[in-house]
Amino acid sequence: MHRRTWQKFEQAVARFFGCQRSGPMQSKDANDIDHDTLHVQCKHGKRHAIISVWDAAKLVADKDGKIPCVAIRQTGRKGWWLLVKADDLTAVANQRSIAKQEGAE
Repeated sequence: MHRRTWQKFEQAVARFFGCQRSGPMQSKDANDIDHDTLHVQCKHGKRHAIISVWDAAKLVADKDGKIPCVAIRQTGRKGWWLLVKADDLTAVANQRSIAKQEGAE
């Protein structure tokens, strides 16, 4: 029996974080991977609205030779999120580290 696409995606995410898939979903909000520190829910589908925003950012970033990154903040909620491709995570984290060393908040 072939693994479903979403199962393969969960396996890839688990490997990225050095752990295993949780297996059969226990509940809608269950952790999709067995990780001691992270709670990761993997969403696989044909379309996700935020990806359209990321695609637009990537077009401009590619022209400028930069790494695409989308910052998201929702009214009424504290904090904000960054959307980056997994392959770019280290580069983005390195830029944050440089900014902290230079005194940025």
